[in-house]
Amino acid sequence: MSLSKVSVAKVVPTDIAEFLLESAEFHEKNAFIEDDPIRLPHQFNKLQDIEIIGFIVACISWGNRKSIIRSGAFLITLMDNSPYDFIVNAESNDLKKMQGFVHRTFNGIDLVYFCEFLQQHYKKYISLESAFYEEAWKIDTQKTDSMNVSKFNKRIDMDVESQTLEPIEKALINFRDYFFAQPHPSRTEKHISSVLKNSACKRLNMFLRWMIRKNSPVDFGFWNHFNPKDLYLPLDVHVLRVANQLNLIEGDVANWQTCKDITALMRTILPSDPVKLDFALFGIGIEQKS
Repeated sequence: MSLSKVSVAKVVPTDIAEFLLESAEFHEKNAFIEDDPIRLPHQFNKLQDIEIIGFIVACISWGNRKSIIRSGAFLITLMDNSPYDFIVNAESNDLKKMQGFVHRTFNGIDLVYFCEFLQQHYKKYISLESAFYEEAWKIDTQKTDSMNVSKFNKRIDMDVESQTLEPIEKALINFRDYFFAQPHPSRTEKHISSVLKNSACKRLNMFLRWMIRKNSPVDFGFWNHFNPKDLYLPLDVHVLRVANQLNLIEGDVANWQTCKDITALMRTILPSDPVKLDFALFGIGIEQKS
């Protein structure tokens, strides 16, 4: 992985740390949900409904939040307001109506493949959480072959040579390989970011925050395999801008290394739950924009 061209603070000054903690407490409230894409999975009670809508909405989360929410609401309508039932029972004719979906560069071709992947996964697993395990890749022999598994393991080995992978880092790499294990449109690959290509993986990190963080009025915290302390901040333009303003970093490169750098600083403030501070950095950024 290449290093970012970003200067990073060695420590977070006490006054800045206190400010971020206060701001996170201020923003992480039920009121946050109303104007954020997370409001869409919050419409459901069933785990699988929340996972499906949360995952797809997170993956289309670029642009302004109002447009994301509109697109997500349309998606729910296309799924007859019952995402899990739609996914597990969908036949080819049912998927045809997905072809008219468009959100920026994510279109119906992409959505159909997302649905096909989810259908295959939920035929074997109760939760989408297992898609981020290494075991999911190894067990899913129906759609993988020895060459693909070998290629995946080779990439992991190559990366381990340069640095030890952290749990979420490995999960992100594993998930992408698992997601694209079956035949898929090449255009869809751009919608699942790659750690190995030095992407900041903002959307997947946001989805993982939703699913893994505990004791939050906003995030769901359903998943137990991963520890919240290992999560990474969803690095977007708002977080990057505010981090610059607070002199935590200097530079505008939104890549994986920058994500790790900023998260490492947040871990010095709140080691057990660093991405809680996403509510501070993102919340401040949204307020400045408005």
